[in-house]
Amino acid sequence: MQLGNPPISSLSLQAAIDAHPLTVAPSTPVLEAISLMAKSNSDVRRAI
Repeated sequence: MQLGNPPISSLSLQAAIDAHPLTVAPSTPVLEAISLMAKSNSDVRRAI
């Protein structure tokens, strides 16, 4: 069975790096950061 995403090893380094990562203040609660990531329009790659 194959998954829809290619293995990480087949991605180029530049394709794997987000040039505009989401950042939050150190005091931001984790759940708020997760919520912001979920709402983000950026191309978030899942490593899981």
